[in-house]
Amino acid sequence: MAATEAPSNEHVYKVPLKVFVDRNENKVVFAEARKEFVDVLFSFLALPLGTIARLVAKESNIPAVKVGSLSSLYESVSHLEEEHLWTQACKEMLLHPRTSMESYCQLLKLNIDDTAPTKYFLCEDLGCSRKTNGSLLSIFKNQRCSCGKLMNRIVSPEISTLEKGFVKESATFIICDDLSVLPNVLVTIMNLLQKLGVKDMNGIEEQTVDISKREVVDLLKLSLISKNPLTDFVLEKKPRVDDFNPINQSWVERGDESSDEDKLYKSISELSPDRYLRSQRVKEELANPKCAPLFTISDQILPIGEDILPVYYCNTFIYGKERHVVLATSTRPRIYGYDMNARLEIFDPKSCIGDSRSDKGFVKGPSTFVVTDDLFVTPMSSISAVSCLKRSQVPLSDLEERVISVGVKEGLAILKASLTSTSALTEGLLHFTKIMFGGGSTLRPNSFNLAIEVKLVQFGHLTILISDLDVEAKLIQYGLAIEYRLIQRGLMLAAKPTSVHVAA
Repeated sequence: MAATEAPSNEHVYKVPLKVFVDRNENKVVFAEARKEFVDVLFSFLALPLGTIARLVAKESNIPAVKVGSLSSLYESVSHLEEEHLWTQACKEMLLHPRTSMESYCQLLKLNIDDTAPTKYFLCEDLGCSRKTNGSLLSIFKNQRCSCGKLMNRIVSPEISTLEKGFVKESATFIICDDLSVLPNVLVTIMNLLQKLGVKDMNGIEEQTVDISKREVVDLLKLSLISKNPLTDFVLEKKPRVDDFNPINQSWVERGDESSDEDKLYKSISELSPDRYLRSQRVKEELANPKCAPLFTISDQILPIGEDILPVYYCNTFIYGKERHVVLATSTRPRIYGYDMNARLEIFDPKSCIGDSRSDKGFVKGPSTFVVTDDLFVTPMSSISAVSCLKRSQVPLSDLEERVISVGVKEGLAILKASLTSTSALTEGLLHFTKIMFGGGSTLRPNSFNLAIEVKLVQFGHLTILISDLDVEAKLIQYGLAIEYRLIQRGLMLAAKPTSVHVAA
């Protein structure tokens, strides 16, 4: 879809990017970039998944993109009635999650994260916020204070914590076609040219591409749907947006986790904080990102840390004839006027009764929800159950109920699958195929040493992918013999206990 022209009176900030193109192969060899562009690439690693799902669903020069099952999960939350959540802020937290690296991204001129920056609020009754014990501080407006009044008095930190991006001002970098970021030194360029097999340097052409926020969104999308995002971006090859699943699914089937986002992430380990990154702390935070403060839950399954807000004090002081209120991180007395400090407890936005910490999570309970294979979540009801069965078009006789326990292993598997597949539960719970038809039997070849990948798909079907040529084998599954012959590589057999048919 063509880009919408910006209004003529609106200044669009752009960053020039020097690109080297191999005209013989019609592909980008590499780009040479300075701080502003590399900061933008590294900001991709700081984006929460919910933010990515929201950004790529928007139109830019490239049509909207769906990210595996993550997009349907995000959509289901947007349709979820607030009556199922503990507070109004819960829905905002899920649909507009904040990044723990907000301080690094907020000053970027090409920052595409449209999430509102963190603001701080005190009780509208200033006397309540000056109490020596029990004073609250909220990061969401109009939360209900423990005194019953609204927390809508905005207050700013005394000292700004904003950083100037991720990399040093003077550093320059080489950006590969897969978005890997390398130091801009001669040996790097020579090694890259040799690796790519470039022999005719006369075929290398230099171009300059202007990058605005709109193009940054394009790059984010291409990093998800293309194996060569920089080539597709610069040469406008425009891969089909429905290529997302096949491209990434191929990585999963090969056991190759090196997506373009992954290669960008791995670039962090190769860059020295002494010469390229702003500090060792930046390197550690990019390599081990955490959830923003208060965005985790008490019974968190996944091993993801939480960033912690500093201890804040409500500092009120008289300067001239006016009273001022700021957030201070110490009780150090001022050299002018009368001042008073009251330690503040952080208000958990998931709490509806003014708790400084809630263990209830986002969704009200006890309650039951239906989660489909693509992670679409709806409250459990007879209507939603019947609707789900109709959409699946699976005979009731083929349905079987199973109770499983989801721990760290299963949670991580579902998370990984949600980024690459519209069947996240199927892919994430793959190891449960061993007990799908009861008896603990596993689907295995009889008297053949074959590599067979077995996948559990929705409502009890089995999909078996065999890559061997001209193979004849007999599969034994719970006493059932299934015979098949594959004539060419890559045929996919979809098998039920009573039938076999070629699906691809």
